[in-house]
Amino acid sequence: MSIQKYLDKISIKENSLILITGGTSGVGLCAVHHLLKKNCRVVILARNIEKANRITNDLKQKFNNAYIKIIRYDQSDAKIIKEACLEIKNKYSNFDALILNAGVFIPREDTEPKAIPLTIKTNYFGMRFFLENLRKEIDIKPSQRVVIQGSFVSAFKQKKIKSFTDKLSRINQYNISKASVEAYYHHLATTTDLNICLVEPGLTNSDIIRDLPKVIRFFGKIFLKLVSHSPKKAALTILKALDENTPNHSFIVPRGLFTFMGYPKYKKFTKKRERNWLVLLYEDND
Repeated sequence: MSIQKYLDKISIKENSLILITGGTSGVGLCAVHHLLKKNCRVVILARNIEKANRITNDLKQKFNNAYIKIIRYDQSDAKIIKEACLEIKNKYSNFDALILNAGVFIPREDTEPKAIPLTIKTNYFGMRFFLENLRKEIDIKPSQRVVIQGSFVSAFKQKKIKSFTDKLSRINQYNISKASVEAYYHHLATTTDLNICLVEPGLTNSDIIRDLPKVIRFFGKIFLKLVSHSPKKAALTILKALDENTPNHSFIVPRGLFTFMGYPKYKKFTKKRERNWLVLLYEDND
């Protein structure tokens, strides 16, 4: 099956208004491409406005009459997050779906040793802060779907930490951040009336390793070419979550070995991923 044939099977109401964070690169950008092919209106929440404008112009040339808007957004900056929430309230509160896709892997920039690491601050704290502030500004209705982007690393065994400020390797920071994201999804799915789904892109040949040292990037790209799938295919889990026939609280992953690659499938959210202690740690560290 081709990616286009799979997209043709996805049922999304034409002219749907979709908000997406992290929509200017990698899986997020491919999701935007797919959404425009499905005749959706797209609002991209982007940190780099210049880049977002450049991409928007390119997309409008490729897709005639495409509706694409940009909101300034930085998932590591609380002030900018609040401003983005107000803009959504004032302009796009009637959105059909919100895709929480933004995140970092191992950024070049890091915080002070005693502060919460930037990876955890961005991937978990920022995402959660954004959604909680948005829910304060607008009443997200059951018809408005929220899609959270997780990661297969959440299935890995996690050492229980006492605080997000614990000394963690850069890889462990990423793993903890994504485990926290998925734990938060489960918390929302079991304690709120949100129409919410969790997706994982699998192992993806994207630019997520762009901030790693040059030598590691070189060998990393070779490795990803051998054992991963394309961002276009990875983004299909997001589109599947938006399908009108996808039930609330669905967990969607690639169907291949170890959920690394392949077209989307539904998966049971296992108990070991719940990790309520990570949700509780947020309150302690907030």
